[in-house]
Amino acid sequence: MPRIRISDLILYSLLFTAVISFPFNMLPIPDWAKYLVRISLSLLLLISYVFLIKRYQIKIIGNENKKNLLFLLPLIIVLPCNLLTLPFAISIGINNTTITSGIFFLELILTILQAINEEIIFRLFIHSQLNIKNRLLKIIASSAIFAAMHLLNLINGFNPNVFIQVAYTFGLGLILGFIYEYGESIVTCFIYHTLFNVLNNVLFGLYIVPTITNVAYYTTISVIAGIAIIYTLCIYFFVFRKQERNYYYY
Repeated sequence: MPRIRISDLILYSLLFTAVISFPFNMLPIPDWAKYLVRISLSLLLLISYVFLIKRYQIKIIGNENKKNLLFLLPLIIVLPCNLLTLPFAISIGINNTTITSGIFFLELILTILQAINEEIIFRLFIHSQLNIKNRLLKIIASSAIFAAMHLLNLINGFNPNVFIQVAYTFGLGLILGFIYEYGESIVTCFIYHTLFNVLNNVLFGLYIVPTITNVAYYTTISVIAGIAIIYTLCIYFFVFRKQERNYYYY
């Protein structure tokens, strides 16, 4: 991976921050128009990343380490974590309004663009440039940066749920960090992050409207997250750690 100038990293991180933290809810326009504005800005952000990728000749598709990706395959159980709480729901309804209004499809497009943008900035740019020799610490550091960035959601108003989001995005960051660091595949990160957001945010948040107790919900999520963390740590200490000597640092 070529070294990216710190000035470029700061510039493109600020662009990302500006797009993500913009108070779209305050715009005096219909909801569908807000989605179109967000989609347009996300597309412009993606285009700016493409220019940086071309400038530094960064490879998007390379020689993925398929063997290590197989070790991480069981982590697909984490993908539908919100949906796995549905058996504990008191009742489940369908939000037909979001489907008929077209907001569902706009949210779907926006989710895909945001997942790709986040993986480029946090894994392809920031993670790869961290000057940390221990790979586990490198993954933890990039995950912490990824999670902390979600505190920007407090700009739209204080909401204690943001801190819950920070906690589970740190866990998601660990999984994506392992996929990128040991699977050596940003494309797999694109796919995993997109599926995670679509299943847990779009389908669960806009399409399915469950009535579920907070205890059942957070207990289920915590168990799933715990299993994922224990599994990845076991794989690290018993499999990946042996590969430390083969890693080349900049």
